[in-house]
Amino acid sequence: MMSDEEKLNKWVEENGCPEYCDYCIWVSDCPKGMARYGGQPIEPRCCGCDNPEDFLDTDAILKDLKEKGVGENDMSEMRQKI
Repeated sequence: MMSDEEKLNKWVEENGCPEYCDYCIWVSDCPKGMARYGGQPIEPRCCGCDNPEDFLDTDAILKDLKEKGVGENDMSEMRQKI
């Protein structure tokens, strides 16, 4: 059986930007892409992070994985269920 850390690492590896937005801790003040208000372009805060776990709500990801019954063998199906 996979540990929560292993499940989370696998989810992060198998998912990307669109899925990250669903679990981003900065979603309330994010333009969800590059924004420009007359000056220099503004990147979303997550663009400056090397580690997705710095801006992802990992507890929410794990909760959704458990609620959806995602186990070791069906992590790849997670994207289709979200």
